[in-house]
Formats: sequence, C-alpha cells, structure tokens
Amino acid sequence: MNNEFITMIYSDEYKSVVIKGIKRTCPNISESDLNDCISDVYLTALGTAGLDKHPDIKGWLYKVARNIAMRHRKQQGVQKTKQFNEITSSEVASAVNIEETIEEKCVAKISPKILNFWHCYRKI
Repeated sequence: MNNEFITMIYSDEYKSVVIKGIKRTCPNISESDLNDCISDVYLTALGTAGLDKHPDIKGWLYKVARNIAMRHRKQQGVQKTKQFNEITSSEVASAVNIEETIEEKCVAKISPKILNFWHCYRKI
C-alpha cells in the first residue's frame, strides 16, 4: 500500500462512510466506542493486502465497519447479561423485603372490610 492510498482512506469522505456503517448498526454507540470501532476498521484495512486495487473501496470499508459494529454490539449484549447475572441473592431478598414492607404499610391504612375483600381476592 502506498502513502497516497493511506491518505485517501483516512480522508473525511471515506471516514464518513466508516462512521455511517458503524452508526447504522449501533445508533446509540458512545463516542469512545465509536472511535474504537473506527480504529478497528482502519487496522483491518491496513492489514488487508491488495485493498488499494479493490474496485469499490468505500463499499468494502462500509461492510467492514458494519461487521465490526455488529461484533461490538454483540459484546455489549454479553456484558449486559453478565451484569444482570451478577445480582446477588441478598440484593433480590432485600428488594423483596422492601416490597413486603411497602405492602404492609399500605395494608395498615386500609379499612378492615376492604382488607378482608383484598385477602379473598389474592387467594383467587
């Protein structure tokens, strides 16, 4: 790859294609993650032999950008799943206790007739 080619793919015209490919796949991507994806696209481009002779470089960059963004989105989903799975049983128990406490306070303010009806309704 020659310097002209490298300068060309780093131009604003080609960079906008890369950004479009990423943002269409991950519309809510953070600025730092966007920059990481852009870097990955250019690393892939620089590591691809013969790219300077490819007939549709913009299309190739767009496709690579989209693929990298999909991989990023998949990794983000895995991280969110891990965060959900890391909730401890004591945190769940605490949330249940809070709910029960709120329920008890509400029940204490209800008249006995309504309370009796409510208990019958809950059993159904």
